[in-house]
Amino acid sequence: YRPQCTGREAHIAECFNYGWGVSCSSSQYHADVGVGCANQTVSVRLVNADGNQSHEGRVEVYYNNTWGTICDNGWDIRDATVVCRMLGYPFAIFSRTSA
Repeated sequence: YRPQCTGREAHIAECFNYGWGVSCSSSQYHADVGVGCANQTVSVRLVNADGNQSHEGRVEVYYNNTWGTICDNGWDIRDATVVCRMLGYPFAIFSRTSA
């Protein structure tokens, strides 16, 4: 999934995207995205590789009965802010690629 958000969206599905199942053209997880949210709902989750903080981690999206990752091409703080809002946080404090 490769979203392009303005930062005003309430849900990542409202962002322009290149389509579900679009490949990042990279090896597994090296081109995925992560997010850190400023202080939870159903279709996105943060998978914490380090096990440290529940409000940050690799972003996964539930689509078609499957959890998948988001490609990091064009991923920025605006996209991260939308994900944070979906999870009940007010905004993103950072955006990470290669998560």
